[in-house]
Amino acid sequence: MGAVLEALRQLKQIHSALLKKSNRPRLSHTFLLKQFSNNSTIQKHLADMPKFSEYLLTHQENVESYQIRRLRNIAAQLCRSGNQIKKWKLIRLAGLRKKHLTEKIRDVIYQLEEGIES
Repeated sequence: MGAVLEALRQLKQIHSALLKKSNRPRLSHTFLLKQFSNNSTIQKHLADMPKFSEYLLTHQENVESYQIRRLRNIAAQLCRSGNQIKKWKLIRLAGLRKKHLTEKIRDVIYQLEEGIES
């Protein structure tokens, strides 16, 4: 039981440290697990660690959230450099594809372009 609590404590520390980085990869289930040196053992015993599994599930970042974070980071960079925020520029610099944009992402792009959100 002590090892499980230690793993959960480590996961919380890793997650907290990664959240402080603005230019981080997507915090997926797999990425978070790979931060452990014994990730294969942890993956094998996830069913035996419900609190650990629950933390992973509730704190992983989905693709849409990751894309929105990238858009906001790009918009902030454009503002700092004195460039105008244009829809095409946001999409290109964030590495998104027009045909895969969700309604929520379209709304965020509109808000960023109009200066409603930063």
